[in-house]
Amino acid sequence: MVLAILGVFAGIAAPRFSAATNRSGVEQAADRITSFYSEATRLAQATSASVRVSCDPSRDLIMLTPPSGAAIELRLSREPYRVDIVACDFEGAAAVVVDGWGQADVDSTFLIRRGGAQLIVKIGSRTSDTQKAREGDALWMVLMGVLGL
Repeated sequence: MVLAILGVFAGIAAPRFSAATNRSGVEQAADRITSFYSEATRLAQATSASVRVSCDPSRDLIMLTPPSGAAIELRLSREPYRVDIVACDFEGAAAVVVDGWGQADVDSTFLIRRGGAQLIVKIGSRTSDTQKAREGDALWMVLMGVLGL
């Protein structure tokens, strides 16, 4: 009897816990993307040289390539994020180039998803111009148009 009652409570709590975990993972991944761009800015300024940031959604991978050529990878499909990059856009360019002053040449937009939780992250030419949009926000439809979705 006690096991049956515990089973009922677990059945009620599990979906809510899963949804909360997915939302948290997406939020943490969005923050990590933003900090990755901050790293690119700091590296470009420290070396007074351009740094390239690119994305491969099929591998859930964002890459930072400094002048030395040794790429730094951010794989969002791994722990602790376990997030899929559904789409990314660099205003039609193949990558973002952050110059030695820390300014990106184009804005970046990412749609990330984990389970039923989705979030769009838009990073402007300065990382301080970062915006996040959730489904239902006014900005959501605008950014979905940017991504061509």
